[in-house]
Amino acid sequence: MRYLIILLLLPTLLLAQDQADSIQKFGYSFQQTLVGQVAAADSGYTGYNTNNTTGNTFRDQTMKTSLSSTFYLGAKLWKGGSLYLDPEVAGGSGLSGTVGVAGYVNGEVFRVGNPAPTLYIARLFFRQSLSLSKEQQYISPSANQLGELVATKRLVFTLGKITLSDMFDGNHYSHDPRTRFLNWSMMASGAWDYSSNTKGYTYAFVTEYISPTWSARAGIAMEPIYSNGPLDNHRFLDLEGNINNQGYGLNAELEKPFHFHNQKHSILRILGFVNHANMGTYKNAVHTAIDDTTYIYNASQSLTNTRRFNTVKYGFSVNLEQPVGKHAGFFSRFSWNDGKTESFSFAEIDHSLSMGLYVHGTAWDRYHDKVGIGFAINGISQDHREYLAQGGYGFMLGDGKLNYGNELVIELQYAIDIGQNFIVTPDYQFILNPAYNKDHGSIHIFGVRTHIEF
Repeated sequence: MRYLIILLLLPTLLLAQDQADSIQKFGYSFQQTLVGQVAAADSGYTGYNTNNTTGNTFRDQTMKTSLSSTFYLGAKLWKGGSLYLDPEVAGGSGLSGTVGVAGYVNGEVFRVGNPAPTLYIARLFFRQSLSLSKEQQYISPSANQLGELVATKRLVFTLGKITLSDMFDGNHYSHDPRTRFLNWSMMASGAWDYSSNTKGYTYAFVTEYISPTWSARAGIAMEPIYSNGPLDNHRFLDLEGNINNQGYGLNAELEKPFHFHNQKHSILRILGFVNHANMGTYKNAVHTAIDDTTYIYNASQSLTNTRRFNTVKYGFSVNLEQPVGKHAGFFSRFSWNDGKTESFSFAEIDHSLSMGLYVHGTAWDRYHDKVGIGFAINGISQDHREYLAQGGYGFMLGDGKLNYGNELVIELQYAIDIGQNFIVTPDYQFILNPAYNKDHGSIHIFGVRTHIEF
């Protein structure tokens, strides 16, 4: 009933926005996304993170739903300066309690225990743009972007509460699970363990250089206090003063547009990251568990004991966005991290390759419809494998043993344009060797997503 009330009432609160060709002093928009999924598993194998205490597993045929409703508010403060605020209501629960698979099946689900819809501030940030050229271009209004004239060459500074995926690792064909692929290992670079709390947000400062021929951005962001943990909201203003204790992540990205076979708008992005946090080390945890006891389940406790402040995790990703003809687009990402320290914020993936194709429905006179097919193969390091094999577990994986195999994900979806900014998307996902365990067999995920925006 709560979901129905929110679904019916929130859109009626919206008013018409300024014309797209005007310079906005104030802007607002809205989105609402509802995802329902049901699973069928081929294997009866169970373990800590495949059969949790609530009985919510991938063999449970019950439909699981998630809901997010977001207002995007923006105000012009002065020339080049804007303030943005995003109140958000989100709730629901994911299949298997958001565990049991590395490339999780719903990018709209968080690892939180309470499924009730909760109101919180998703983003609150200030953005300042400094012109470096006289030439200007118009940026159309969108979520967290006022319609405005900006210099074609400019510096942009962003400070506040954001999600790093807003600033880095963008890709037109696979980025936002509200409108594109739902699987975590396709909506972002799987091995990019980007700084965030359980809902994906952090406090950060990002500097960008933007030009027509190339762009670059770099930023520093807060790490959570502990793995998969919330940020300490009472101390975020002390980031610089307590940087060694709080933890931080450094990110830098180079973006280069290019033409390939006369196709405009091709983009290559190369991202590197270095995280400093109170992380444990897989190899030390395994050695400690073996030395201290014959009970292999103590490997997880041993990981906790190996946590040290300023432990480093580093990695990179290569991200390609490629138009194909006039009505289709291809994406591909390869990402890697060192895999020595525990997965801390995003997903338990140490290396990943994903790619896919998005096609407009022009051929069958449904141009605004879209068909997507995506593929991902995920893996973990040798240290990470040994840790899971010795009975250790992370915030997503761990069953007491491991018969290792790379995790394969295939996702198919058809986005149907109903009209009036309303999209309905049936979605199917096939996952082989979920949680990198061949004993798990495969999982079939059937779902539907509804999305509306103004």
